[in-house]
Amino acid sequence: MKAILRVLLLAIPTFANGQFIISSGAILTLSPDATMAISTSGVTIASTSQLSIAGAGRPSIVVANSASLVNNNASFDFSAVDLQVDLNGGSQIVTGNFVLKDLRLSSPGPKTVSGNLTITNSLTFEQGILTPSTGKILYTGKSNGLTVASDASSYVEGPFYNGGPDGEKKFPIGVNNTFAGAVLLDASGEIGMQVTNSAAGFIIADNPDLLEINSDRYWEILTDAAKINSRVGLSTNGLNAFTTSGDVAVVQSDAVGGIAKNLSSQGGDENYAVSRYKVTSPFLALGKEAKVKVVIHDLITPFTIDAHNDFLYIEHIDHFPDNNTVTLLDRWGVEVKRWINFTNYDDQLNPNNDGFDFAKLSPGNYICIVEFGEIGGKTEKVSQMVTVLKTN
Repeated sequence: MKAILRVLLLAIPTFANGQFIISSGAILTLSPDATMAISTSGVTIASTSQLSIAGAGRPSIVVANSASLVNNNASFDFSAVDLQVDLNGGSQIVTGNFVLKDLRLSSPGPKTVSGNLTITNSLTFEQGILTPSTGKILYTGKSNGLTVASDASSYVEGPFYNGGPDGEKKFPIGVNNTFAGAVLLDASGEIGMQVTNSAAGFIIADNPDLLEINSDRYWEILTDAAKINSRVGLSTNGLNAFTTSGDVAVVQSDAVGGIAKNLSSQGGDENYAVSRYKVTSPFLALGKEAKVKVVIHDLITPFTIDAHNDFLYIEHIDHFPDNNTVTLLDRWGVEVKRWINFTNYDDQLNPNNDGFDFAKLSPGNYICIVEFGEIGGKTEKVSQMVTVLKTN
């Protein structure tokens, strides 16, 4: 017959200066909303022991000081138990394979994971650094269940895998006592990422818009980057100052020391730079690109046989795809056409397919006015006289 240890709490039970062992064949039953605090040596769960909960409620295990958490039961799924585990000590070790519903890091110091650690519902970083030495750390919950400390002092140092629902996927990673997280805006499947505290060594070649690449750190996608099909945001926290002026941009390459490709930036904030284009390569870094200047081409020739200048063309309008208005006026100031969130007709990623026929415009001069800006930021305006020529 299995032994049953019931913890029916009137106060918080604390186990200090000793190893709390759930022996083989035993079942540890926690009463609803109970808290079991383990102070020094830790908790060891033997090969056939289990945890259970007596009724509705959310008990928790607080592992404090230098206490460890050890699981020798390879078959027990802890996520089936509505249990919160709180790593609340200094230097701590989590050994064995755990599938936990909720995990919280709430005190400074390294928390070393030896084995596979899967969190299915919520992962909260308040203080402390979670480091995988063997196995893997995998989060499968929703994006809003993953919380990072406001001072960015708590994170995973090493590979982190996100296998949550399709959509936004966060990567609370860092290195060298610095949070350096990443986020994929719209991704699917299980994806792994890590950050390295050294220069990527990317080579700037044939890219006049790319001015500089930061040498503090680089990110690596550990799964197939070509299948991600998502824009990416990279943390700017703790970066040394760039030596050139311009806009912070995301850069990618096929290898450390490889040729850099500028993914540019769009819609970031003071904490993250977000790429304008989708990731296709596994190595990422931050750089500086020349400040974008929106330029309206001044000639439309829809009847010529060379297929050039058949449409209105606005350089760099793709940097503001969700916040621009383009207005075309005739010589008397009468509106001919207005576009909301204009894209160029030959844009490789998002071509304009509104079907507007420039060949129907009368020859002569027009005024094109472009209003644009980052969402929530200052709106700028440029204008240009555009000539329509009809020469066959």
